[in-house]
Amino acid sequence: MDHGVSTFLTDYGIDAVTLARGVEERGFGSLFLTEHTHIPVSRESPWPGGAELPRQYSHTFDPYVALGAMAAVTERITLGTGVSLVNQHHPINLAKEVASVDRLANGRFELGVGVGWNVEEMANHGVDPKRRNAAMLERIEACKAIWTQDEAEYHGEFVDFDPIWSWPKPVRVPPILVGGGGPTVLDRVVSHGDGWIPLRIRLSELDAFAERVAELQRKAADAGRGHLPVTIFGAVPKPDALSAYADAGVDRVLFALTDTDVQSRLGEVKATTTTALRAAEADAGASVVTRAVVREFDTKADKAGQLAAESDAAAHDAVVELEQAGDSAKAAAEADPGIGADAREAVLAAHLAICILKTEV
Repeated sequence: MDHGVSTFLTDYGIDAVTLARGVEERGFGSLFLTEHTHIPVSRESPWPGGAELPRQYSHTFDPYVALGAMAAVTERITLGTGVSLVNQHHPINLAKEVASVDRLANGRFELGVGVGWNVEEMANHGVDPKRRNAAMLERIEACKAIWTQDEAEYHGEFVDFDPIWSWPKPVRVPPILVGGGGPTVLDRVVSHGDGWIPLRIRLSELDAFAERVAELQRKAADAGRGHLPVTIFGAVPKPDALSAYADAGVDRVLFALTDTDVQSRLGEVKATTTTALRAAEADAGASVVTRAVVREFDTKADKAGQLAAESDAAAHDAVVELEQAGDSAKAAAEADPGIGADAREAVLAAHLAICILKTEV
């Protein structure tokens, strides 16, 4: 199962180039960006995540511009949108944006698509929320025509244009990952997608989710299609959760990077190192070396929190030092033949937490 990163790239957070390099250097397989063209001040549509809409929603970079910059400084990772609100783009422009990014990335781009939740945002783009799924599917069809035909044309209810010339063509037709979790989403995945990218599947929902994944693969087989990969956006970054996702048939998880301050994030990392230390010390089979290295990891987490309160530069240096301690703890836990599964997973969870934070500072 591939491990990737997803984020709201904002004008007040980490810059695109630093983030892309950091994600690739840390061994992650993919990096996906969200999209909102704007947020209406009226705020009539309730945010599905709660009462208060986070600041990041109205500060996001254009994902295609940012991904173009990321493509230029990376070689390996998959770059994608998670998800692009395709109804807020004219398909001729969207097809060129996607093709341009894919060419810059040498075929490493994947297009995650969705219709969004903010009705006022849609209205500002002239989108009828009652027909948003149908409009999105036509735009996908139109883009595919432009990518694959020298003289493409499309005539539908929402999209209509006579034959056009449009280059560059993408290196490959970018895989379409269809977002959403509603009752009809699997049909859209099978008819127009190359994969499914649902949002934040909780552990309590995994049994039902596994049934939906199995249903997706049955529908794909019935339609004469092969395996359709599943990517979870906003996965729970814990070893037991990752094992459960894999058992449910998930092919890739995307860990969400937050835009909270480093000191708060270090507090979260400290909680994972403390859990790891307690697990290692309670494990009778863990070696003295493993316990000592994990103890040092936890001590460095304390120190990092103290330094982060001094300055941004001190916080960065502290995170780098903490990451090195985490690497040592991970190596010790993986090499220790006597350590139990629970203690090993706790150490790996703490290591994963600092790896994710490292990409943010």
